[in-house]
Amino acid sequence: MIKIISRIVHKCIFCNFLIDELMKSNDLPHKNLFMNIKNENLRNIRILCYLYEYLTKDVLILEDVNTIELCKNLDENLNSLFKILFEIISDLKILKSKLNNAYFNQFINGLLFSYFNFTSCLNCFFPTRQFKESKLEKFSFSKKRIESDNVNLDSGSTDTLRKICIESIDFFFDYPISSQNIKEENYEVFFENDPTNKFYQYFFDCDDRLIKVRISVKDTSVFYMYQVLKDSIETSPSMTNEDAKFYSDSYLNEKLGNEFNDLVFDKDYLNIYSYMNIPESYKFKYNFKDNTGKVNLKKGIYITIDARYIYIQELYLF
Repeated sequence: MIKIISRIVHKCIFCNFLIDELMKSNDLPHKNLFMNIKNENLRNIRILCYLYEYLTKDVLILEDVNTIELCKNLDENLNSLFKILFEIISDLKILKSKLNNAYFNQFINGLLFSYFNFTSCLNCFFPTRQFKESKLEKFSFSKKRIESDNVNLDSGSTDTLRKICIESIDFFFDYPISSQNIKEENYEVFFENDPTNKFYQYFFDCDDRLIKVRISVKDTSVFYMYQVLKDSIETSPSMTNEDAKFYSDSYLNEKLGNEFNDLVFDKDYLNIYSYMNIPESYKFKYNFKDNTGKVNLKKGIYITIDARYIYIQELYLF
């Protein structure tokens, strides 16, 4: 909670740096608006510092301050300002949930209203400043393979859906499926009479593992992947939480490339499955950023790491 307050103050200061840079532009209209935002933002910083001092009985000292890139381009600086304002709003909501105190929530609600007002005013005066669509807005576990496939596929055929699933298994599980290593396979159809939500669930019983994949018929997007190894050598000791987190980050970074930078790790989510107090798996959550750069709490990826045999057990889009 203390780190969240520090992070918010840090971003508030960045806002004023950006406003100062914007004010230098001769092309910037409504400069009085930006001056009013800057002054109110300074008052908000004081409130946050008072809140920090009340909770910790200490003075807030910013540490590990990251630099911000300022440029001479008006549009880019405006987009950066919007992005940071949305991040502040998101952080304030998290802080409010952690405080869970009626007295403190009055201050947080006032701050939320202030920053919502900032974004509303800016959006009113600069309606043409549009953000680029988020790279991960339409992400699926079949995306990377399909984008490189030049064959025009019939998205309604089971052969097409099966082909996409096998390509996804090859890419995300590093396991090339062929007729030689498949012992048995079948599929189920869900929501058959609902074209919007209809999906297929494919099962592959292979030589050394069982695999399950779900794919949407509407847009041929793979949104769930699961595998369990049949005969593996158990590591000893089991992975720690830190080991699993590093393994998860490294895996997603490798598979997603630059798009990994558009994921935000949810530090407040951790699901550990244990047996006899020994961790058997860790489940992490990564949220996508929306088209404004704000964390989208409703879209992202769950990833499960098998802590005994060290492999990716489950990938799930929500």
